[in-house]
Amino acid sequence: MSKILERLVLARLEPHLFVLPIYSRYWSAYRKGHSTQTELLTVLDGVYMALMTGRSQCSSTCTYQPRSTAHYSLLIQHLISDFAVTNVPLNWLHSYLSNRKNFAKMGHHQSSLTSVVRVPQRLVLGPMLFIVY
Repeated sequence: MSKILERLVLARLEPHLFVLPIYSRYWSAYRKGHSTQTELLTVLDGVYMALMTGRSQCSSTCTYQPRSTAHYSLLIQHLISDFAVTNVPLNWLHSYLSNRKNFAKMGHHQSSLTSVVRVPQRLVLGPMLFIVY
């Protein structure tokens, strides 16, 4: 049920988020049809164009943001300030991402529950949320 619900939320949020000026069509990470190869080709194309046009300096920025480092409270702040997500969608995402617990189990041994303050991996919403982050 969780994955189905996430797909419904994704279908409603994506069109809103990705038409805003803050969203760059050059972002390759976590996008359908894009990969690290797409990003590398974009960067190399910029370098080659700079060399061919005689520009002596070329700047390009690639950032690797590990998925496990996205803190959900910062993500919520970005959704509000940069993407104008409010009311029911914002409340749902906040509820969905907050108050999560995690534990490890091996055989008969189990760790204690710990709070998860990072955006969980393997969410259907994960790629979209990491672009926002």
